[in-house]
Amino acid sequence: MTSMSNGSPELERARRAALSGDYQETLISVDLWLQAHPEDVFALLLKGNALELEVLSTCTEGASFENCPQLQAAKLCYERVLEIEPCNTDAITDLANLEKGAKRYQESAALFRRALLLLRGRNAHESAQECEQELQEVLRLERGKG
Repeated sequence: MTSMSNGSPELERARRAALSGDYQETLISVDLWLQAHPEDVFALLLKGNALELEVLSTCTEGASFENCPQLQAAKLCYERVLEIEPCNTDAITDLANLEKGAKRYQESAALFRRALLLLRGRNAHESAQECEQELQEVLRLERGKG
């Protein structure tokens, strides 16, 4: 989950609810906030993360991206962030992980490469190293797919 904060007490409550596992409360609070602040990047990332975590906490065997509206909604949140901030590495890596989970390895690898270039350009060594590890995992998965 993203660690950014915009200082809003409402979103801080939503973030704390997400950290405690109350994803429904998180989504309710974030949706109310987004009605008034539709381009709040932190809120969009928090919503996407909460949607993903909600799915993971209630995941049933056979759940997939195609039959999971929460994951599709999370993808829309990350894509919206990238419309607002095209170089937002949190949104890029969150989207890359969604693509990996959907077994769309080429798309995932392209996104991880994009994030890696941005992170290296910012001298964010630790984050770049984590991103490189994710990219290598996706490439291994892609090779094993055939």
